[in-house]
Amino acid sequence: MKQSRLSVILSIGIIFLGCLILMPLTIADSSTAATNKKRNSVWLVFFFSKDCPHCERVKDLTDALKVRYPIRVKSFSIDNELDYTLYARMEAIHSSDKFSVPLIIVGDDILIGEKEITAELEKKVQRLSEAGGAALPYLEKGLSRKPSEKPACSNCDSKRRGKPPSVQEEFGKMKIFVDKYF
Repeated sequence: MKQSRLSVILSIGIIFLGCLILMPLTIADSSTAATNKKRNSVWLVFFFSKDCPHCERVKDLTDALKVRYPIRVKSFSIDNELDYTLYARMEAIHSSDKFSVPLIIVGDDILIGEKEITAELEKKVQRLSEAGGAALPYLEKGLSRKPSEKPACSNCDSKRRGKPPSVQEEFGKMKIFVDKYF
């Protein structure tokens, strides 16, 4: 009787020690997996309208892709004034043509319309996921500003408002800097 009780206590002790030894390894593996998932995440920016049936089908597609790929979606409804302002600014910066919804920005690509999104999105997400993910695309800072307010920079040209500087403008600034200090 004493020997069976001693073997039970010894077995429980060994199991307890094994758990104590293996627990940090398990926690490290799960935190590494979570970090890798964040690092490999593919960010999508999705512009939609509440009344748009094409947008709803694209939303269903992104939901389905979330099951297969590490996708994170930042959605903007153009029915909301602030979201529409962002949409208009992105259009002014990125396209000479007019945008339409549904619209997805993924990596360096802009996909417009249900047909193009359905045909291209999964391939792009898969490629980006395998390459290590894609960061959230640049979405202009200062969106809390009302559309009618002037930009914070007093040197901004009203024709260029909301657009990044051209390469020539940047080279001009660099030349002035080099000439001044070297």
